[in-house]
Amino acid sequence: MKHHPMKFNGKISCDVTDQWLKDMERIFDANMCPVENRLAFKVYMVTDEAKNWSISMKFIMEEREEIVTWEAFKGKVL
Repeated sequence: MKHHPMKFNGKISCDVTDQWLKDMERIFDANMCPVENRLAFKVYMVTDEAKNWSISMKFIMEEREEIVTWEAFKGKVL
């Protein structure tokens, strides 16, 4: 959080969404955040529509028995 990443609300353009994902990746890498912890951190960085979408998507993926990871989340966002 000390890097002050932008919160993602889901009401922004594709370019801004892509930049948010890149910013998150840089923060994860700079802090040597393990891959298995990245999705958990994302919970603090989504708000409004993006938060609701994220919760729903996680539920759908679990129902489909898909592996829910940061990489899978990124694939669904773009």
